[in-house]
Amino acid sequence: EAISLVSPIFRDANRTSIRGLMKFPYKVSATGAKNKKETEKTADGSIKWADLVLGLSEISETIPVSWKLEAMAVEEFISYITAELIEQVQDKAVTELIYGSGTEEMKGATIDAIKHEYTGTALDGIGEALGKLGKKQKIGAKVYVATSIVEEISFTKDDNGNYIFTPINGVGVKSVATYPV
Repeated sequence: EAISLVSPIFRDANRTSIRGLMKFPYKVSATGAKNKKETEKTADGSIKWADLVLGLSEISETIPVSWKLEAMAVEEFISYITAELIEQVQDKAVTELIYGSGTEEMKGATIDAIKHEYTGTALDGIGEALGKLGKKQKIGAKVYVATSIVEEISFTKDDNGNYIFTPINGVGVKSVATYPV
């Protein structure tokens, strides 16, 4: 829960996971719906399925406890241990979810990602990436960007020298081309 507050991609992945399940079916292709007249017979549809199999990995941390620490009130002790665990696990969990190699760590989202180099601004790159997606892939799509990309977009100026997004007291970059960021 605490880690999901600092990483949107971790939050989304965490919400769609099923505890203990390592195989997730996904639709490869489907025949799709067809237009028919009211009395005309409709052919049976077909769907081709495949499985996404996740690698097993656990991120853990051991915190030694001294007698002084154990002597704290129970509520203070649990709060302290929880905060320490979150701090130790947070960076590793988020980094592996995105960049993990899949060998002795989580398989990250970027491992099987389509790689594409672009020239120009971050917005140019996002535009090119969205152009690579098909119509169905764009349904419900979200744009995940690094902090450096948000900063670049936030400080980008138009031809008149005005910021595209107000970097002072602004709400940040919440969407690009109607896709949530």
